[in-house]
Amino acid sequence: MSEMPYRKPRGLSLSLGKGGESFSLQEAMQLYLKKTGLQARFGAVAVEKELRLLLGNMISSRLEKISLENGVLRLEITSSAVRQQVLMLQDEIIADLNKKIGADLVKSLLVY
Repeated sequence: MSEMPYRKPRGLSLSLGKGGESFSLQEAMQLYLKKTGLQARFGAVAVEKELRLLLGNMISSRLEKISLENGVLRLEITSSAVRQQVLMLQDEIIADLNKKIGADLVKSLLVY
């Protein structure tokens, strides 16, 4: 019994429909997430993760609640001094978050 030779797999692609349109696996996953409405949830998780990394441990420890809805990032901060600091840097925080995520998910920041 002879073994079949190993063939290196080519880029994964997926064919959909009669038109023979093909998508990479990444494109297919993005399309699926968008159609099922899960893209926003994954975006919110990515924003929270990157926000905590961006702000560091001292400020992150003062974050009580983080939510992202319709492009508005809401932060509940327990310290008034940290709240002021975040408010002064909000434009930079938004720009840095969107850059790190690679998408324009955060449009504005509400701090309370």
